[in-house]
Amino acid sequence: TGLYAAIDGNLVTTSSGGTDIGSGINVGYGEVSGIRHDVSKTKVMIILSDGLPTVPSNSSSTVLAASDSAKQNGTSLYFLHFGSGSGNDLSAKIASGTTTVPGHQNGSKNNAGTANGNVSQANADKENNDGDNFFISPTFDQLEAIFQQVGTAVCPAAGAASVPPPT
Repeated sequence: TGLYAAIDGNLVTTSSGGTDIGSGINVGYGEVSGIRHDVSKTKVMIILSDGLPTVPSNSSSTVLAASDSAKQNGTSLYFLHFGSGSGNDLSAKIASGTTTVPGHQNGSKNNAGTANGNVSQANADKENNDGDNFFISPTFDQLEAIFQQVGTAVCPAAGAASVPPPT
């Protein structure tokens, strides 16, 4: 349908192999705060990444500054850490923050739990049910349930809605 065609038409089909999480957060914040933002709606960003900023100019401190700024300006950030490798500590901080932000978790519930940089399924399950904005999906199999959980948190009516398959 029209929605899927619009999404397909806007997909970037090339990749440079870099992850610039901080710039992504800044662009996302600009979008949820820009002229198209409906002030009656909640500002929400959902980030899916392995949590490893690889663009040289994009240090962890730059990423955290961007996420804290967005949260301090009223945006709820949800971080879905994809993969079983390292990077989940930064991912958790992006979701929960490095500074106390009213209305947001401050890292106290994050249970990423790694062993040699790998996330166990048991720890991922624990993390995904602790009530904060940080989620872990070690494999593709968990993503649908996590997106459903985040969707219901962001928009409770979404829990009852069914999403049509792409055509």
